[in-house]
Amino acid sequence: MILEKLKQKLYTAQKEKDAFMLSILRYLLSGIKNREIEIRVEHREMNDSDVQGVIESQIFQRKDSIENYKMAKRQDLVDKESSELKILEDLISEFKK
Repeated sequence: MILEKLKQKLYTAQKEKDAFMLSILRYLLSGIKNREIEIRVEHREMNDSDVQGVIESQIFQRKDSIENYKMAKRQDLVDKESSELKILEDLISEFKK
């Protein structure tokens, strides 16, 4: 299950003291937890497609933020969001295999 793999990646990032990856995974797992709460109302279990949907939603958010930061001429934030976007895109491609 994708959620278990993400939790394992979080554990690995903690062991390696990778603060950047850790912050991305924590934010992602927080979004997944919020989606899980929404799904509980529907009386069903969280599945891999729900998790992929959360990741894709965060990818969309990053792309939107990048465009806004480019218009505001904030290259530092564009670089940060682009790095996060790359990691999220790598995750989604890994899980779609």
